[in-house]
Amino acid sequence: MIRGLLALSRRSASTKSVPGSECFVWGKGGEGALGLGDRKDCSLPEILEFNNKDEDVKCFAAGSEHSSVIDTSNRLWTFGKADYGRLGIPGQTSGIVPVPTLVDVPLEDGDYIIGVDCGYYHTAAVSNNGRVYTWGWGGNWYSGCGGLGHGDTKSVLNPKMVEALSDINISQVRCGKYHTLALSKDGTLYSWGRGEYGRLGLNSNSDVLVPKLVPEMNDIAHIATCNATSAAIDSRGRLFMWGKNDTGQLGIGGSSNLDMFALEPVPTLIEAFNDQKIADVSCSDRHTVACTDDGRVYVWGDRQWMSPYELSSSDLGNAPVVQVAAGHNFSAILTSAGNVFTWGSGRTGCLGHGDKDTVREPTFVDAFDGRNVLSIVVGAHHAGALLEFNRTDQ
Repeated sequence: MIRGLLALSRRSASTKSVPGSECFVWGKGGEGALGLGDRKDCSLPEILEFNNKDEDVKCFAAGSEHSSVIDTSNRLWTFGKADYGRLGIPGQTSGIVPVPTLVDVPLEDGDYIIGVDCGYYHTAAVSNNGRVYTWGWGGNWYSGCGGLGHGDTKSVLNPKMVEALSDINISQVRCGKYHTLALSKDGTLYSWGRGEYGRLGLNSNSDVLVPKLVPEMNDIAHIATCNATSAAIDSRGRLFMWGKNDTGQLGIGGSSNLDMFALEPVPTLIEAFNDQKIADVSCSDRHTVACTDDGRVYVWGDRQWMSPYELSSSDLGNAPVVQVAAGHNFSAILTSAGNVFTWGSGRTGCLGHGDKDTVREPTFVDAFDGRNVLSIVVGAHHAGALLEFNRTDQ
């Protein structure tokens, strides 16, 4: 592929699966999470190569220091920092893997991978038959457990099926720093991992080694998570959040004079939206971004807004917003016109504007002018997008 034409709370969310597209990446490259073969930051989107050739990509996931891709042949690729076995590549438990490398998942007959998410130190994938596989850091006696869900704190260097979910048909997985969420096809929610700050939604700070049903979370349609904050949207468009709230990232209101231990241990309805229906949400370790079903965008957290604050539509190109993404200290949105806007701290090149300046208002990513962006995702300090193929270049 040609590099340099110009790919969710999050910390880690994956792009919505699309039929097939080109993958572009930008931002912090020091840990190899861009997959471009070097460790340089990239302030303009560059096309991602797979063994020096084009691959038709349908899903991209970005974590804190690693990334993953699913191609249209349902093959799983990972790249970035290899510590703790988070890449799932045999023999790679340290160092950097700077290019996409195939991962061998021990799938059951008839299974193939349809979704993936990258956390800080682990990775999770889900198959077409609803089976969940996790690998990476499992925890230790001092720090507590990780987000693998295998019943112990052992790290797992290769993808391993989460046996406790084998009889449950899972459709989505999301990885936080030390925990994981899984959504079943019937709308029930499961969580496991470190319980600190109430991030599991189980009204407890205790660690959970295997998936546990989150009470009263029924008819859920979408989930998101990041460091120690989690979110869920139900089929009625209601948004629930829980976990750490030290910067107001839950959006439940109150004073900005929060302490580092502020939290909500159970899913809490964000009442500020009243009858508005939330279509998408993304949370980072400091702030949250959401959009409604009619394309309006709200932000909160970072000790600036304790409740959802609506952005001006004129700042967003006057087109409805269909997807949002929150990084460590930056944000991105995708409009129905296929345009991407970013804002926040650009010190790692994560805004995609060709520099490392801070941008205080949503700003169009000119590199994608004339192209149709299908999906976006951001990690802590890097980003990715899936674009419709430019047939005139083929």
